[in-house]
Amino acid sequence: FSNQVMQPSPDAIGEFKVVTNNMSAEYGRAAGATINVNYRSGTNAIHGSAWEFLRATDLNATGFFKPATGKPELDRHQFGGVIGGPIVRNRAFFFADYEGLRQTRKTTGFATIATPAQRQGILSVDVRDPRSGVVYPAGTAIPMTSFAREVQSALPDTNLATSTNNYSSLQEFTADSNKAGGRVDVQASPTLSLFGRSGFRNLTTDDQPNIPLPSGGGGNGHIYARNRQFVLGTTWVPTTTSLLEVRF
Repeated sequence: FSNQVMQPSPDAIGEFKVVTNNMSAEYGRAAGATINVNYRSGTNAIHGSAWEFLRATDLNATGFFKPATGKPELDRHQFGGVIGGPIVRNRAFFFADYEGLRQTRKTTGFATIATPAQRQGILSVDVRDPRSGVVYPAGTAIPMTSFAREVQSALPDTNLATSTNNYSSLQEFTADSNKAGGRVDVQASPTLSLFGRSGFRNLTTDDQPNIPLPSGGGGNGHIYARNRQFVLGTTWVPTTTSLLEVRF
């Protein structure tokens, strides 16, 4: 949910440029600064790297204020690798990368919901019906539609002895993503070069609402995103003072 069209791994970046002012039309998708990233190319030698960044609940500090539910859970694995090399020495090269993310996080959330008495329409103050002017004294059940009664009955019971923030739950947030890219460069002649690149990013997340469904909500729920990108380009330098570049 950002303005990045595709987010290559740091090890797959050959060069980047920050454009902050008077941008041309090709950067019109986003306001403010634009970071233009150049995907790496292969060389005559095979090079590669691999990585994993790990965060686990067992390795985390508890914190000064320990929740009643125990240490908040956070397990995060971010892993991947890159490789590049020659297809035909001095003429054609390849480069590819992959990165995966697996994250599970739990946090304590609070909400204010109706008490069991309030769900029956019994309030602690007098209530006046603005349509008819009828006043229902405190402690008297207010008439309720069948739909309202169904919604109220599906709410969980309060679990904290307060008038506000009287419901606490352990919300779970998961994030799984896979992204990869590949590039082929061809030096057809000293004056003509071509390249092709493809990439994808698949994202699946679940944000558990603070108040459970069907009557609750307040979370993003299930998010499913798929990105695909294809680029073809060629550069021709017919003379020392002229250049032609075509990109699709």
